[in-house]
Amino acid sequence: MTLFARRRRSGAAPGSDSGYAMLSVIGFGTAMVLTVGAVGAYALQGLDSAGRAQGFHAAVQAAQAGVDDFVSRLNAAGAAANPLTTALGTTTADTDWVPVPGSVDGADAPCVGTDATLPPNCPRFRYAATSAGDIVTVTARGKARDRERAVQVTLKKRALTDYLYFSDIEAADPADGFAYSPLFYSAAARAACGKPAWGPDPRPASGCQVPAWRGDDSTEGSRVHTDDVFATLGTPTFDSRVTASIAACATDATACVRTAAGGPPVYNAGLPAYADDLDMPANGLAQIAANATTAAGGCTYYGPTRIRFEGTNKMRVWSPQTPNTPACGGGIPDELLNTSVSVQVTSLNQSVVCLLLSLNLFQCAALLLAGVAQVSLSAVINNNLLSATGLRQVVNGLVADGDLVDVPSGAIYVQENAVGNSPIPDPTFIQCLLGSALGMYSTVDTNVTAGLLNSANQPQANCRAGKLFVDGVLDGKVTAGVAGDIIIMSNLIYRTSDNADDDRLGLVATGPVEVYNPLQCALAVGTCLSLETIPDLQLAAIASIRVGTGNLGTVLNAMAGYGDDVTVEASIISLEHRFGMQLPVLSLSLDASLLNQLVALNIDPPTLTVHGSIAQRYRGIVGADLVQLSAGVLGVNLASANTDMGYAAEYTYDGKLRSDAPPYLPAPAAAIWDPQTFAEIAVP
Repeated sequence: MTLFARRRRSGAAPGSDSGYAMLSVIGFGTAMVLTVGAVGAYALQGLDSAGRAQGFHAAVQAAQAGVDDFVSRLNAAGAAANPLTTALGTTTADTDWVPVPGSVDGADAPCVGTDATLPPNCPRFRYAATSAGDIVTVTARGKARDRERAVQVTLKKRALTDYLYFSDIEAADPADGFAYSPLFYSAAARAACGKPAWGPDPRPASGCQVPAWRGDDSTEGSRVHTDDVFATLGTPTFDSRVTASIAACATDATACVRTAAGGPPVYNAGLPAYADDLDMPANGLAQIAANATTAAGGCTYYGPTRIRFEGTNKMRVWSPQTPNTPACGGGIPDELLNTSVSVQVTSLNQSVVCLLLSLNLFQCAALLLAGVAQVSLSAVINNNLLSATGLRQVVNGLVADGDLVDVPSGAIYVQENAVGNSPIPDPTFIQCLLGSALGMYSTVDTNVTAGLLNSANQPQANCRAGKLFVDGVLDGKVTAGVAGDIIIMSNLIYRTSDNADDDRLGLVATGPVEVYNPLQCALAVGTCLSLETIPDLQLAAIASIRVGTGNLGTVLNAMAGYGDDVTVEASIISLEHRFGMQLPVLSLSLDASLLNQLVALNIDPPTLTVHGSIAQRYRGIVGADLVQLSAGVLGVNLASANTDMGYAAEYTYDGKLRSDAPPYLPAPAAAIWDPQTFAEIAVP
């Protein structure tokens, strides 16, 4: 404008073209100013939008930092009775806003202070948490640049039921008399073998029994883990992740598993990998015992106890040394004492000694005497005499009259019937007798004339021991804890006809958890009368023989129980010992020619199927390989035979255990909390 005025004063004509030129210049300049202003405004708006976007993303990152902070507090709480109290100071309180550790403001100054004093661009979080069962839910809020977002995460403590198979040590249990006979192994040698193969004090490289995963073994689902190193023979199939804690496994997958002849295994879920996850629980029965009281809806039994689940939420109980209650059963039925049974009329008591010592059939046959009389069981007790027929009548009476009760809503606990912890600290002769008749123990004693009592006239320790003998069809959700051994007598499965799919069984023992080998019924009487009768087995064997068409394999199958598969559905934990098969040597897998190849003997190995999870201190024996013979003996040619003993292991994971495990299972030592679900939610 100043330039235009000067030109007017210089004498330029008002209507000349130079004025239009000046207007053009002015218009162009004005447009430039407007454009620059618009661009500047857009740039400022973009900066604000970018700031909001940064705040949006920083807010959710801050919320995640809150989750991480809470999880670290939970893990630091360890085995606290209520980890929320340790982490939060209360079980539900919402924390104050806290700056994200290590964050800085726009001037690179550390973010410290309270919500009111922090700069807006300092990210911060707060959270609240609740618990329901073994699931903890944390709701975390994050804030940055006045933007706020919230996430919700469910957490679950890592459990033994997250694994299909878990072991501390893959060597055999030093207390397993089948693996380490005292005749050949000293106590020191057995103890040395009960160590991992690696570390500062490893087990000896030779001389120890390390049960191998064999060619017929298989797994499916979840993870198979050991804190030791696996051993395989042949080509077992792993449809599960395989992990081990041996240090060399971190860089070399072949170091996780030591393969012998016939390998390597089949890894369908990837090569083995290193992991250092869990340790067996230090005190695994405390929670079970606390919830096995009648007040908690549970049942506590004393001494050897037999339980058969019978579906429809019922179970039948035989526990002679437990005082009877309507809810849990136990004791000796009064009517049983008046049952008429067959007894020996002579003064000799060889019959009862024979049966109660679990002698084999040939030894028993020499002691059974003729001449019986029908008297009450009370008279049997007074005379200490009982024939084979009479003992079986007692067993039949027990089976018929065992208490039928509801499956507990709490827990089942079985403990030793010892002085100081039992309402019946001194079991009577009849209580021990009935336990023996049910196959709950063998009463072998050096003083056989004392029968069930030792020289001090006190019941033997195995009569009082806490043992659980269990089988049947479970309809319910319960965990049985035993301060001793658990024997799975036959198939132990869930009821499926109700389609509820909510049955769960936990089996937790300080001692071994073993599957009863039905072949023992062909060798002893007193340990299996409650399962089958010897004459039935003998008749089955005789009926299988056909002149000219007889097959030795068929005869053995019928007579001895070869090929009897067993299925177990449960979460199994042996806190200090093992899970395996009783006396696997009794079940042969054989492919050989006998009698100069006139008879072909082909016996397939029976299968032990477990659907659930297994955790154990040591690896139990399910099957092993016999020494291959290279010469014929008495017409038996085993030159090319691969003779195994035991069962093939078929383990499948029950995926429902991750979110719905049996109640009161012990948590592993130093277990950490793992996220299960993650979702962003509306800001509360």
